[in-house]
Amino acid sequence: MTLFVNMIELISLLGIGLMAGASLYISWVEVPARQDLATLDKLVNWQSIFPKAMAVLKTSGMVILPFILLIMVFRFHIGWLVAFALLMALGPFTAKKIAPTNEILLGFTPETDTSEIVRKIADWGRLHNLRTWMTGTAFAAAALASLSM
Repeated sequence: MTLFVNMIELISLLGIGLMAGASLYISWVEVPARQDLATLDKLVNWQSIFPKAMAVLKTSGMVILPFILLIMVFRFHIGWLVAFALLMALGPFTAKKIAPTNEILLGFTPETDTSEIVRKIADWGRLHNLRTWMTGTAFAAAALASLSM
């Protein structure tokens, strides 16, 4: 049983860590690099990367949550609960705050006013930074829980 629980814990930590790492990469690398592009190139870059990234992050979140619930059954710690709550909150946060911006950006064309493109891409970057904070905090809480057991 101990090996099973250890594996569940490892999968949970790795999953949360990968989500946090991907979010951090987007916030610290992609968003700043995009700022150096011409306005229409910013839009093309965002529109080409976003669908792939969304698919990976959304799937990762849905896959990892049952593992976190399972580890809480075997080794409850407040850190696991915090990690679970933060990752669960990503769904409503994305639906209410990020998804409307995503839809607008996906609907933009080269004919869209460039100032609107720049503003919406900047808005998206700020919203994504909050997502990065949420996943990073979830990982820190899970790591603390794992280390304290």
